Amino acid sequence: MEDALAPDSLEILPKLKEAEVPEVPARIMTVALRLFAHKGYAATSVREIVQEADVTNPMLYYYFKSKSGLFAELISHLFGSMFEEIKGVLAETDTFVDKLRGVAWAHLDGCRQSPIALKFVYSVLFGPQTSRPEFDIFTQHVCVIGTIVNVFEDAIAAGEFEPNGDFSPLFLTHQFFGLLNGHLMRTLKLVEVISPAAKRREYMDELLCREEGTRLVEFFLNGAGRIVDEEK
Repeated sequence: MEDALAPDSLEILPKLKEAEVPEVPARIMTVALRLFAHKGYAATSVREIVQEADVTNPMLYYYFKSKSGLFAELISHLFGSMFEEIKGVLAETDTFVDKLRGVAWAHLDGCRQSPIALKFVYSVLFGPQTSRPEFDIFTQHVCVIGTIVNVFEDAIAAGEFEPNGDFSPLFLTHQFFGLLNGHLMRTLKLVEVISPAAKRREYMDELLCREEGTRLVEFFLNGAGRIVDEEK
């Protein structure tokens, strides 16, 4: 079954281009990511990867040592690049609201640029661990979560933000990411059933634009509304 999120031609992942990864390993990583996201790690063979990437087995082993080494490099790159993106956003913004908007925009922009990469990340985060190599995802996760917890702590301490209830910065951070991830996962799932490809791109541009990220932050901070007392 063809993956609706994958482009028709081999297009190197944007983050690999930005990191100036050489063309051959970048091509191998791009192909492996698509196959891992679509078929899973265990069901993807080295032979499939090298054939689709138009390289030889020795090339893959030269750059990554093994299939598991290739998997680890993909995870490290994707999680690491997002963490660096978030740190950059926080360093360039001053207000609490702008920091949350920047983090939301970074996630939506990343999904729009490479939806298949996000699908792969979700398969690693939420898929069965027995079907892939062990990887210290917890440390990667804690780094990102801890950074946003600090944002909430600083805003509360400065009087810039006051929670509506007795909510800890950690709880608020988890709910913020829950809102973002829920939106992204819903978008990916809906896009998979839309055709033709032009319509998929139009739909993604609509749901992953920066205005949508701003609305998500406003919804998080203000809530959906209030319950009206019918007796009044």
